[in-house]
Amino acid sequence: MTPQQIEKLLLLEQTGELSSKQRQRLQEALATSAAARQQREQWQQMAALLPPPAWQPPHPPESAARIAALEKRIADLEKTAGSHAS
Repeated sequence: MTPQQIEKLLLLEQTGELSSKQRQRLQEALATSAAARQQREQWQQMAALLPPPAWQPPHPPESAARIAALEKRIADLEKTAGSHAS
């Protein structure tokens, strides 16, 4: 695996976007390459020094519809539960 490929996988690992297949490839690279392990350690040290981002990315549009549907379902269930309690 090239250093650029390892760097890409390390970046994906840091951002939490690493797929299971990519995680396996990264683990294999780390197992066989001291340079990859050193690079990962450096990235982890840098990440520990950086403050968390002040903003969070917006939810995808379909999330709003799902949230609204869940809130409606919860409200309906609460109404049903309330009518059974009386």
